[in-house]
Amino acid sequence: MQQYKKALEAIANRMKSFLNEDMGIEVLDNEINIDNGDKFNLSKHTAIIGLGGEVKALTLYSFDESLTDKLVDSFSYGEITKEERAELLAEIPAEVANTVIGNAIPNFPNAGKGATITPPIIIEDAQLAMKLKNSSVLTVVIETKYGNALCALLN
Repeated sequence: MQQYKKALEAIANRMKSFLNEDMGIEVLDNEINIDNGDKFNLSKHTAIIGLGGEVKALTLYSFDESLTDKLVDSFSYGEITKEERAELLAEIPAEVANTVIGNAIPNFPNAGKGATITPPIIIEDAQLAMKLKNSSVLTVVIETKYGNALCALLN
């Protein structure tokens, strides 16, 4: 279980630095509080990436609507059409998840050696995720003034 906590901590730290330093979105609390539960709520915009190697798990990245809107503003330059904005809203969770996991892997157990990732899958309008029998769920909620980002590890 410790290796999964270390992996989620690396993901959460990178998510915080990505939001704060790369996107200019202030993170309200620098503490990383890892919760272990049976279920958790997902926001409207969610991406899933599978992990292989020493840490075998699914990682979920879920963003409140208002935070996703702010990320679209940070990703786009100049005027964009409604259609372009809608497309970006759908793609942002996958782009952020891919960036975060790619940069977090070197901080995984065993320095991420042998770690593999799957392409991101986007889930729209998800509401609740529950763990399967004999599995565990670790979650971290990252708060910003624009809403929350959830990072979860299911194994």
